[in-house]
Amino acid sequence: MRLFGEEYPVKARVFTIGGLSAHADQAALLGWLGGFRRPPAQTWVVHGEPLSAHALREMVETNLGWNAAVPHPGQTSPL
Repeated sequence: MRLFGEEYPVKARVFTIGGLSAHADQAALLGWLGGFRRPPAQTWVVHGEPLSAHALREMVETNLGWNAAVPHPGQTSPL
């Protein structure tokens, strides 16, 4: 993928979610996540500005009991 003009290998499965706005609000995103049968091992919140992303991360952890994090620039995951 290209990020800020630099190429990075994608080491993840990437899915397109049809019918969900890229600007969905917290309630819509939490409602969508709540429909999963099993929680993922790790949820990465990359939606919105840092303050909004951290607020959504906290909501995912509190409301769903999932492991959630906002990644730092350059952060990788062993999952």
